[in-house]
Amino acid sequence: MLLNKDEEKLMVFYMQNDKYKELLYKYNLLDNLYIQTYKESIKNIMNYYDKVIENKLYKDNELNNYLNKIQNIKSKISSNQIIYLYIGDHVKLWFDVIIKMFIKLYNKFVIVDFINTDTNIIIYCTHDHIQINNKIINIFINFEREFNHPNNIVPDIGIISSKEFIYHCNIYIPYLFISLTERRLNYQTNITNKKTKFCAYMYSYDLEYRIKLYYYISNNYKQIDALGKSGNSINFIDNRNVYTDEITYNDIAVKQYSEYKFVLALENGIVDGYITEKIINPILAGSIPIYAGPEDVFNFINKKRIIYLFDFTNLSDLLNYIIKIDNDDNLYNNIINEKIYINELNSQNYDIYLFNELKKLFY
Repeated sequence: MLLNKDEEKLMVFYMQNDKYKELLYKYNLLDNLYIQTYKESIKNIMNYYDKVIENKLYKDNELNNYLNKIQNIKSKISSNQIIYLYIGDHVKLWFDVIIKMFIKLYNKFVIVDFINTDTNIIIYCTHDHIQINNKIINIFINFEREFNHPNNIVPDIGIISSKEFIYHCNIYIPYLFISLTERRLNYQTNITNKKTKFCAYMYSYDLEYRIKLYYYISNNYKQIDALGKSGNSINFIDNRNVYTDEITYNDIAVKQYSEYKFVLALENGIVDGYITEKIINPILAGSIPIYAGPEDVFNFINKKRIIYLFDFTNLSDLLNYIIKIDNDDNLYNNIINEKIYINELNSQNYDIYLFNELKKLFY
């Protein structure tokens, strides 16, 4: 089968991330069937995009249509006309920081309650079940690793947290930075209280490689505390959906982690660019993350501040390093006192970066 450019990009994206699956298999954290099934899923993904192409939902003239829509917005802005925005309900609930950036972009704007012929831009996310209009700029916010599009419509612009660059315009920002807006407490520095417990593990469901690593360390060294449903056979409080004006799930996670020297920080899926709150919450708590995620995390986070699973030849070497740090206070303190970020994009300016990326589209 011959692949067009968009299909090639998609194939490269998924083939790149096979390397993490094979590393997990090498550590005995995944079985062979899992990898085979994963490789088979590439065929399913390509079949999905075949259907998109067959249904003419994504074709060459879509690019011209996109450019025309962008030019129309630019003309309205330059002539000081009103921009009409429709914002999905779930975007309003979760992504207030992004809404504020769009509002800041326009001198004159109206947020409409319904999509109509006046609407210029639709901003939506995975959970917004809306009818996409091909005559309007469609901006899709997706901070999950999957690429689920409502109605199988490929949007014009993606604001995304993985390097799934399949849209006309892709604005990538690691979710770890967006998660900083989902908090009510202020974290300017690490929480450096005395750690009285060994290691925390907090997940709402079992994922093969995560639960195997949890049991490997627990059975061969010290018991890890399971704070969520995964690995937990006793009663626990499910805080996953807490999101109020006073406190959020991320605030609660940081508070719970602050008692622990280490935290198992293991992504739901290990794909390039998918870097979430799972690495930053332990750091904010003054703990050391034992992290499994894509290696491009080190474009943002100081490698000396964490323990990275894929740096080790096997789990035995990983565990020996954990034991060494656990029994050496000076080494432990040196690690938690390392700086967090390593480049210009950090917790203090990610919003400026995102705003400037959006501004490039329309000015």
